[in-house]
Amino acid sequence: MRDQPADAAEAFCTAVILVSVLGDIPTARTFASAVDSGQRVPPRIFGISTPNSVIGHIAPRWGLNGPVISVSPVGPPLDEGIELATHLAQDGDANRFLIILNDPLDVRAEQYEATALLLTVNTPSDAASGETQ
Repeated sequence: MRDQPADAAEAFCTAVILVSVLGDIPTARTFASAVDSGQRVPPRIFGISTPNSVIGHIAPRWGLNGPVISVSPVGPPLDEGIELATHLAQDGDANRFLIILNDPLDVRAEQYEATALLLTVNTPSDAASGETQ
């Protein structure tokens, strides 16, 4: 978006969709440990809300001005991310979608792998001119 003229960047409404089967395991462990031991849960750690909060904080700084959504899919993560993007596009909530797939590489959750995909909705005028996104 930084390479585009201001008017082109403003024409996009970019949604951020975080898709994670297992969520934020280290935060969940911290939360569970505090609850199990009867300790107060640290204010910045509130269960599964942490990843969504981080994205919600970062998105406006990068000009990502659409909805911010976190989901834990039942089916294939990418398929569910694309399906959610399709619904947002049909509802007119966004016309560009940053889908982030993020899950740990192993059960210890010491390393995570993230994959991002940026999808853009072609308008009828784009299709007529032969442009692809």
